[in-house]
Amino acid sequence: MLMLIDSDPDMIDTVYTFCESVGLPTTLAEIGLIDVNDDDLIKAANAERFRRKKH
Repeated sequence: MLMLIDSDPDMIDTVYTFCESVGLPTTLAEIGLIDVNDDDLIKAANAERFRRKKH
């Protein structure tokens, strides 16, 4: 997520290091999303954004 929103590289490194240190997933494959393309990710993000606006 941080990479998608063009976050500061130091922030990305800090969050990534923390996630690894506590055993959190750091890749989509680690949460079971292996064959996902950019279009699918954009569709999912847009659907979630729309869902949140309704609430």
